[in-house]
Amino acid sequence: MKSIQLILNEFTSIFDLETVSNSAFTQARANLNYTAFIELNEKAVVDVMYSDDNIKLYKGMRVMGIDGSKILLPDTTDITNEFGQISYSNDHPEVKGSHTYAMASVMYDVLNHIAVDSILSKARAYEVDLAIKHLEHSIDNDLLLYDRNYPSYFHLATLFNFNKKFVIRCSAASFKQAREMLKGKGNNSQIANLEPHHSKLAQVKDNDLPTKITVRFVRVQLETGEYEVLVTNLLDETQFPTEEFLDIYHMRWGVEGFYAILKTRLNLENFSGKTALSIYQDFYST
Repeated sequence: MKSIQLILNEFTSIFDLETVSNSAFTQARANLNYTAFIELNEKAVVDVMYSDDNIKLYKGMRVMGIDGSKILLPDTTDITNEFGQISYSNDHPEVKGSHTYAMASVMYDVLNHIAVDSILSKARAYEVDLAIKHLEHSIDNDLLLYDRNYPSYFHLATLFNFNKKFVIRCSAASFKQAREMLKGKGNNSQIANLEPHHSKLAQVKDNDLPTKITVRFVRVQLETGEYEVLVTNLLDETQFPTEEFLDIYHMRWGVEGFYAILKTRLNLENFSGKTALSIYQDFYST
């Protein structure tokens, strides 16, 4: 929140060190690999937190909210070349232009408030591709929660391949069963077999993914009276009753709250440098 020079002055006074200039700091940080902050998070936060027997679980599972968010970046040549831009336009009045962005993705333990894994990628990165990369940091007893940008057959089949438990909100443009249930048709819990669209079959086979999966569609009703339909592989209706899914899905809001902290309280988008390296450093340290 403060200027770099002011922070440096405070830091050096606390440790009785010689004053450091902003210029010297900028030159020095150019030699610091941002992956140091990824390793610090893994070793000093994640590993330490999960060594605690008092870790919070839901029915024996860690609950991971996975979500992506665009991050507005400084518009410098080095940063734009690294991350790319997204164009915008508005006809009323006519406005056109582009902004430099990155796509962030986070796998966040919503019960214990831990960022287990985070990725900063190109502006036009596909959120599902980033979500799949998070699976390397997931363990067997994770329940993965996703919003409505994620329910493609390819993604679901990948989660089956990794033997992951999931709950994903369906959009009105997703699976046929979900579209019908959003209209109020049928039972609130339905088991269905899914197969890939013929246009995606080759992609599924090329990635050695199953060409048929069994899922459960669950319809919940919001306080507004609107329906939401979730797709899951938690098929046991005794262990996971339909009425519990509204609370299960609401747990996903923990990752939204985490992004709010990053962007507001921690002021992430007020970056402290004008190079691509400084963007990675600020993101992963935050």
